[in-house]
Amino acid sequence: MSARDKGAVQHLDSNSAGRDKGAVEASVVAEAAAATTSVGWTRSLTPSPVRPSYKSGFARSSAESAYPGLWDGLIAGYVPQMGATGDTLRNLAGRNHGTLTNMDPATDWVVSRKGLVLDLDGTDDHIVLTGLSSTSQSYSFVSQWFKTSASGYLWDIQSGRLVISAEHNVTGLGFYDSAWTSLSGNLLNSTWYHTVITLNSESNAAIGYVDGAETGNTTAYNVHHDISGNVSLGAKHDGAAPRFGGQFGTFLLYDRVLTPVEVRQLYRDPLAPFRQ
Repeated sequence: MSARDKGAVQHLDSNSAGRDKGAVEASVVAEAAAATTSVGWTRSLTPSPVRPSYKSGFARSSAESAYPGLWDGLIAGYVPQMGATGDTLRNLAGRNHGTLTNMDPATDWVVSRKGLVLDLDGTDDHIVLTGLSSTSQSYSFVSQWFKTSASGYLWDIQSGRLVISAEHNVTGLGFYDSAWTSLSGNLLNSTWYHTVITLNSESNAAIGYVDGAETGNTTAYNVHHDISGNVSLGAKHDGAAPRFGGQFGTFLLYDRVLTPVEVRQLYRDPLAPFRQ
């Protein structure tokens, strides 16, 4: 991490120590109010100068970002909070956009306490991601602000069947490669969470974070995976159950291991990579 990045993170830490979740929620709701569609349909929302959004502008690369270090290794950035985009979920880190499947763009983009989010019914709603690939085998899966109404897969990657899942009231956050490994306690239904799972192929370490704090770690990441084939958000890679029911705001995928400082930074500001 560069000196500039460290300074920015330290500044963020020192100025965020007393900031409560209510202030964060007020900010992201304002951002949702600023967001409008750029594909397919129009949403009537109160204008706001808050950035970033598709309407008001955003960083499209590390060169434009106020936090360039958070672009290092970013291979997927699916960010509903930036604005509604019809039946396409844009990947801000590449051209591998997602397709809303069995969903209605007119009703499944909704404004929530956490800003603009997508609403999945837990029955057949999911997002199909095409063309994602990486041979890193070390990853960070960042699920920024989601709440569950039905247990199901957050990510499912066909290659090696790597699954990142959230099971409310049961086993919490965890992953599956050759067996299920839990990395948190129970996740409550209808409660907003910010989660991160990091997988390190060199040390076999897997670490889980909920709301910026570490909740579990293990050296059970023994079956390392490339990313290829079908990838889904909210269902198995082929769209089958178990499907995720609830709402989510942002999914980021890195082909490297995020540091605890970076995890806390994304918890406090999920849109940090895209701020100019």
